[in-house]
Parts: sequence; structure tokens; C-alpha cells
Amino acid sequence: DELAGAARIAPLFSVYTDDLEKLVAAARKQTAFTHNHADVIAAAEFLARTTAAVLAGAEPLEAVDTVVKGHFKGSTIETLVEDGLDSREMDTRQVIADFGQACSVESALPGVVHLVARYTGDFKGALVENVMAGGDSAARGMPVAMILCAYHGMGAIPGKWMEGLATKTQIENNL
Repeated sequence: DELAGAARIAPLFSVYTDDLEKLVAAARKQTAFTHNHADVIAAAEFLARTTAAVLAGAEPLEAVDTVVKGHFKGSTIETLVEDGLDSREMDTRQVIADFGQACSVESALPGVVHLVARYTGDFKGALVENVMAGGDSAARGMPVAMILCAYHGMGAIPGKWMEGLATKTQIENNL
């Protein structure tokens, strides 16, 4: 039931740039290969649809709201998203401690939504606070970075973070 299975979908956006339904199907299938759990697969769809909406021009919280209302009404995903949204004014480290620092969808997805909601305008702050909150920060960090980078563009990534990457040139050439 780990969010990490759903969090690894970013590369699919380079393949399915013009077909949302194929993107969603691929995200669900890729996730099921390693994490065949209904909530994890639903989380992958939620993250794919939300990121696609942001790439299409929606504000992150608008995208979250539209995706939940359109595809996850009455579901576990809706409840977890609401928990994350309800916490956005609270201290991140305490919120994530309260949700649980583990990587389960139940713990991690509300943390992802909290981070996106609280730090919509602060890409670096979102990722730094995510790490400082402890636990499985990678499972939370991948979707937070995916959604906020879709919103702000690659320029939001601090240059210092890119230095030293073995594939820095390849990444920059493929933008």
C-alpha cells in the first residue's frame, strides 16, 4: 500500500504528452506491476490527472479539486486529499508526523497534498520541508516535485541541485 509505487510516474508524461487517458492507463498499469493495491493504483491515477491538469494550465489546488470532484468523489482518495487540504495552514513537520511518516498511501498522500497546498509558490520550500519532516520523504517528494515543477517549470529547481548530476546535460537537452 506504498505511495512510492504511484510516485514514479513522471517519465510517462514524456511518452503520453497528448493523450490523458493513455497516460492514466499507463500510470495505473505501471503502478500495478509493483504495487498492485487498489489505493496505490487510484493514487497513481490521481497524481497523473492532477499533474496533467497543471501542465494544461490549472493552478495546483484547482487541479486537485477538479480531479477529485470528477474522478474520486466518495472514495478513499477524496478523504485523504481533504485531510491534506485541511492541514495546509498547520506546521508541516507536525502535520506529517500526525499523518504518519511511513510510505503508505494513507499516510503519505495527505502529506503530498499538504505540501502542494502549503507551498504552491515555493518549490524549494516544499521539498526542503518534506525532507525535514522525516520518514519516507522520497515517496512524498516525487509527486510534490512533479506537480510543482509542472506548475513552475524546470527553472524552479535550484541550479545548485542540478550541479553534479551525471545526467544534467541530458536533462537540460530534453527540456
